[in-house]
Amino acid sequence: MLMCAVARPRKGFDGKHSIWPITMQQLTLGDSKNRPKGILETKSVNVDKGMSRTLLTEKIIPAIKEKWPLGEKNRPIFIRQDNAPAHVLVDDPEIYEAGHEDGFFASIQSLQSRTTPKTIDGLIAEDEKAFEETKPATLNCTFLTLQTVMHDVMVNDGKNNFNPRHIQKKSLMQSGPPPRSLRCDVDIVQRARQKPRELRDIQRRPKRKRA
Repeated sequence: MLMCAVARPRKGFDGKHSIWPITMQQLTLGDSKNRPKGILETKSVNVDKGMSRTLLTEKIIPAIKEKWPLGEKNRPIFIRQDNAPAHVLVDDPEIYEAGHEDGFFASIQSLQSRTTPKTIDGLIAEDEKAFEETKPATLNCTFLTLQTVMHDVMVNDGKNNFNPRHIQKKSLMQSGPPPRSLRCDVDIVQRARQKPRELRDIQRRPKRKRA
């Protein structure tokens, strides 16, 4: 498994923080057709909340501090995780402390899939190569796609049972600087904000007793 941290590209910053393999070295205990006994073999590591916290405090947050554009360090920086159960909570005190100390991803898969590594070391090498080859324009398209998905989730009342939209991102980029944000109708936003209140009202209604 690998942890990758990217951001929206901007002037003077290509959007790529880094990519880190989550592995350990272990001595082989017996011979096999793939490797002899007594050599160091790379093994993947299970990721739990403790490991996620360590990666954030020791790898991701320091990388953000190192590479984030100087002119934007006074603006809020949001670290967005996917929905994996191992990810830490938004109010985790260690993450908060690491962020305040000193005052402070599909495209890779398509690149990596051109080869078929047979070992974890080979997989790591291919993923790192794909990360380096990823262009800022590709990352920008990824964040534009994220905006279309967020829009369609709001339209569908929080559900994800829809097909991703195609907005001709390459054509947009060829015709000039890509848009920073896509337009969203104000009625859609207001309805999305109202939906949680409606759900809470439904949950608070007294349940009918069965006859």
